[in-house]
Amino acid sequence: MAKKYEELDFTDDFMFGKVLYHNPELCRELLELILNKKIRKICFPETQKSISITGDSKGVRFDVYTEDSENIIYDVEMQTTTNENLPKRSRYYHSMLDLNLIEKGMDYKKLKKCYVIFLCKKNIGTLPIYAYRMRCDADPEVELRDDVRTVFVNSYGRSEGISRELKEFLAYIRTGQASSDPESLTRRLQNCVIHARKHKEWRAEYMTLLMRDQEMREEGLKEGHKEINQLNMALIADNRLDDLKRSAADGPFQEQLLREYGIRKYENV
Repeated sequence: MAKKYEELDFTDDFMFGKVLYHNPELCRELLELILNKKIRKICFPETQKSISITGDSKGVRFDVYTEDSENIIYDVEMQTTTNENLPKRSRYYHSMLDLNLIEKGMDYKKLKKCYVIFLCKKNIGTLPIYAYRMRCDADPEVELRDDVRTVFVNSYGRSEGISRELKEFLAYIRTGQASSDPESLTRRLQNCVIHARKHKEWRAEYMTLLMRDQEMREEGLKEGHKEINQLNMALIADNRLDDLKRSAADGPFQEQLLREYGIRKYENV
């Protein structure tokens, strides 16, 4: 069941995007903390930026999409559930970023350096931060230099050897509890959350999005029933009764049949 607007925390997508979009300095500080590098200025972060290259392709909606003064792109995603497909999801996000950044006929040199960053509320390992880049298998010292970086922030990562600020941030993501220090990053983020909960326009926007999502889910269920009925009729017409029986209990097999008959040609968004 969806949360009431007044119950939203920093780790909820809607609140996460609003807080960072409307507080670019906090967004910049957060990026500096995660990446352990200086960022001079953030230029016009976008919240919930959507990209869909074609009408029938699976699109993405980025939580926070921003660019710094050196033309480096940052996509920051809040991940509150366990997702074993995070590596491939990050790969897809990188590809969508690239397709959005470069137009047909443009030189590949125009592609900008980009980071895809996932803030993980669930445990994904032992390290607090997993940062990846392309390297040669035969000689790990040789980097591909494709300017692609993928970072997973693990809120359950070990706290030894990391800064106090990073420890506080990991605890904030994990528990929702901010530092008592009024100057700390987590306390300032939480103050923004408290302020945002009183924002009437954002509340109305959140409620509108909830209703739209509910309508889309209901429409998706109706469309799904239509597809299954169409598949069942096709299987009966082809006298594939064993396949008909199996598809009722085997979801992946049913999906395979839907694609085989051309009923479902692409993944629903």
